[in-house]
Amino acid sequence: MTAETLTYTKQLSALVEGCKRFDRRSQQLFYERYYGFSLKVAFRYLDTYQQAVDAVQHSFMNLFRGFPSFAAGQEDQLEPLLIRWIRRNVVETVVSPISPMLFTYPANSRPEAMDVLLTNDRQEDELWRLIEALRSLPLAYRTVYNLYVIDGYSHEEVATLLGISARASELFVHEARVLLKGMD
Repeated sequence: MTAETLTYTKQLSALVEGCKRFDRRSQQLFYERYYGFSLKVAFRYLDTYQQAVDAVQHSFMNLFRGFPSFAAGQEDQLEPLLIRWIRRNVVETVVSPISPMLFTYPANSRPEAMDVLLTNDRQEDELWRLIEALRSLPLAYRTVYNLYVIDGYSHEEVATLLGISARASELFVHEARVLLKGMD
């Protein structure tokens, strides 16, 4: 581990310990560091920027309440564990209120455009274009695809989270892939 990596890891470890103690400054720094990541995760599932912002706010409240139970493990694995924990929390915060309406959502509704979020960074713009393509999918397809393909849930976990069968999860992923290929 390089000196720079070691310093970053120690800073991150101190930040996590501060959040476990409900230290406001640590929480603010944690929020600033992971807000953008969390917003991108939420925006893949939701139709408007404001919905994503609201979901991220709720998610951070849940994260801060849950920090005392966060098990960091080895220092060199802290950030990957933290990222997985944040992603899972954001996903579950976003999915739980939308799962009852997944299959009653109007088919002709369209998510809000993301033009205001595009940057001058080509790589960042490519990511946003991919997210925009995902967001054009019907809500049920988009949600299952995001959970399984992007966020790494198993079909069984998706089924449990959304109250559907594992086979239905597989079918939604397949149909989403077909729709995405048709957008090329």
